[in-house]
Amino acid sequence: MAPSPNPLMKKVFQEIADELQISPGLIEKIVNSQFKFVKDTMATGEKNKPETFKTIQLTHLGKLAVRKKKLEFYKKNQKKKKND
Repeated sequence: MAPSPNPLMKKVFQEIADELQISPGLIEKIVNSQFKFVKDTMATGEKNKPETFKTIQLTHLGKLAVRKKKLEFYKKNQKKKKND
């Protein structure tokens, strides 16, 4: 279950709900569903295999993608931390 939205988000959910004549809870579920999708999709990627991570496009937010160089940078730093 997602954490309770902050007061500003509750206000925005209520305004949208009033405009569309649906419950604020439904608005919250709709908003949270896109982030659950991102989380679930990212979780399907396999460690040390950048080609298994999918690029995700969220309308109005942009693309979320794993770059091979970034993954290599994180792996290098992880090894460095283990050796320290």
